[in-house]
Amino acid sequence: MKTGIFAGSFDPFTLGHLYITKVASNAFDKVIICIATNPEKQRTFSKELMKKE
Repeated sequence: MKTGIFAGSFDPFTLGHLYITKVASNAFDKVIICIATNPEKQRTFSKELMKKE
């Protein structure tokens, strides 16, 4: 099984991020999206809201 990891702050999650996720889902069996925190950025959405499935 091939696993891809897509890491970023994703604040906000854009159509560009969605496009990359869709492309990655065709290249990998499983794609893990890692939500990172950038202390130099003011978050638009809380980490808890970003993690909702």
